[in-house]
Amino acid sequence: MRRLCEAFLLFAAAGMVHAAPPLISEDTGTQGKGVAQLEATVEMPREMRNGVSYDGTEASLVLNYGLAENTDLQFVQPYLRVTEESAAGRSVTEGALDARINVKWRFHEKDAFSLALMPGILIPTGKEGLSTERVNPGVMLIGSYEPQPFAVNADVGYRYLDNVLGLREHLYHASASLHYTFHQSLKVVADYSWENTLDPGPTGSVRYSTLGAIWVFAPGIGIGCGVKMGHGEFAIDRSYLCGMGLRLD
Repeated sequence: MRRLCEAFLLFAAAGMVHAAPPLISEDTGTQGKGVAQLEATVEMPREMRNGVSYDGTEASLVLNYGLAENTDLQFVQPYLRVTEESAAGRSVTEGALDARINVKWRFHEKDAFSLALMPGILIPTGKEGLSTERVNPGVMLIGSYEPQPFAVNADVGYRYLDNVLGLREHLYHASASLHYTFHQSLKVVADYSWENTLDPGPTGSVRYSTLGAIWVFAPGIGIGCGVKMGHGEFAIDRSYLCGMGLRLD
């Protein structure tokens, strides 16, 4: 149970942003001054290991608000449920994870290339046993290159994770994605990410590749779905992702 819970805690803690589903990589895009966007996302991991099956669900509510044309304020509140089944029986762990508050500032734009900085904090809103019980800072550098119909996004980040859970304190993240847009409403996306593990023992890596699509089926309304596959002994075998976004002008 701890392994799967740690995978989601890592997503909430080290993944300092919350990209449009099914992506892990963030882009430099912002909402525009006075414009808000509400997102609901779900990730469902599935794994069988040593005769034990793990089924999880992490649901998040995400609110983005444009403070300026090039600056967004973001709030993310995730909720976790993990079920473990084996010959010994069934157990369930569930509850809120720590929330995140981020500010994304796009500080450079030239032609199709742009850069953004996203500082943020993890705040201890989570359930006991799933919360760090500490306020923790983090920062991420994001780059986007968008020669339409292609787009490439990449980010690198760090978070200091002071916590009561016995987890690693220094977390690092890197990811990159490639998009191709059809007829301005359908994007095919591929994403690859890397983080170090939360286990404070010997350092390992958590690596995932994601394939999916994003469909904008009405002005300001879109849905994205995909599958995320784990690589290496520390990663969850596979997860299914889906989310919906609503732009509030």
